[in-house]
Amino acid sequence: MRRRGRKISWAWYLETPCSGKLQHLGKGRALLPESRRRIMGLEDRVVIITGASGGLGRVAAAEFARRGARLVLVGKRLEKLREVSEELHLEPGRVLAHAANLVQTEAADGLVRATLEKYNRIDVLLHLVGGWSGGKKVEDVPDREVDVMLQQHLWTSLHLVRAVVPHMRSAGWGRIVAVSSPTASQPAAERAPYAVGKAAVQAAVKGRNA
Repeated sequence: MRRRGRKISWAWYLETPCSGKLQHLGKGRALLPESRRRIMGLEDRVVIITGASGGLGRVAAAEFARRGARLVLVGKRLEKLREVSEELHLEPGRVLAHAANLVQTEAADGLVRATLEKYNRIDVLLHLVGGWSGGKKVEDVPDREVDVMLQQHLWTSLHLVRAVVPHMRSAGWGRIVAVSSPTASQPAAERAPYAVGKAAVQAAVKGRNA
């Protein structure tokens, strides 16, 4: 996102199945390991990583830690986040494990409060929370499956963007990175709920003016 010189931008990345890598899909600069080009300095930047206990989240956390960032690891299970934190071998002052169900608005607000209490700033949001649902013809898809995909993709994204953007705007700088899929614009057969979720989050986040 960018407006009137404010250095708040977003970028989309496409997850490559089973590879643990991301392919750059939209605006911005690649922030993760497969991009070997020169990127913005990350020393002491405060980076929030949602879905941090998953496979991709662990890879991202390790890379950001290697580049000198201070981390906020977010997921539903605190014990899993603590495992990731221990694997990084960071000093306690450079990592925060925070359990949250980001489907809930108040959870995103609580995450931001906890981050500011520890670091007094937010520089990067790397949003990796999501999920998959499919395998049925569209006429057989129950409402509940679509609702779950919207909760996991759209609502978690909206809650986070609304919570972090005011602080990035106040600081005059920020980066928001989300993971997308070709399914959002080119839905495959029997993947309607997942396609709806991914398309909704792209429309919502790209349409947000910072």
